[in-house]
Amino acid sequence: MTRIEEILLYCTLKSDSQSLTAKMLHHAGAEIAFGTNADVALWNRRLNAGQVYLQRWQPGEKGEGGFRKGLLPHYPGNGLIAVAVHHNGLLWPAGDTNRFRGNEGVDFLVFEAERQMADKFLREEGWHRIDKEEKNAFSTCMCGVASSPS
Repeated sequence: MTRIEEILLYCTLKSDSQSLTAKMLHHAGAEIAFGTNADVALWNRRLNAGQVYLQRWQPGEKGEGGFRKGLLPHYPGNGLIAVAVHHNGLLWPAGDTNRFRGNEGVDFLVFEAERQMADKFLREEGWHRIDKEEKNAFSTCMCGVASSPS
């Protein structure tokens, strides 16, 4: 019996990355986490300071397709990243190659200082908000997993 498992690999790139490109990562079978280049250290500070909101949006006709069409790289600020995509009742990490349809939701983290700008941007791109805004609806706690001796 042959068992095949798929391992999904997500990487992040800072916007000033010159030695590694998205095309190189895609060629290696990886995706850009969060749908765009992201400064993970900056987002970590924002999360720890409680300056981030979780919002769920749904693409309309204009927003359908996916991040490959260039949604997030065209966002004028640095306070909007996609973290998860809801697809067929499952929750998947958001990557820059995600494709979705109008009935799927995407969870975004929004920096509180850019809430109005992010809202305007997503609406102009044909997206619709499908939940109320939550600031304390998520946790970034990491739980250790005990390993069993082999």
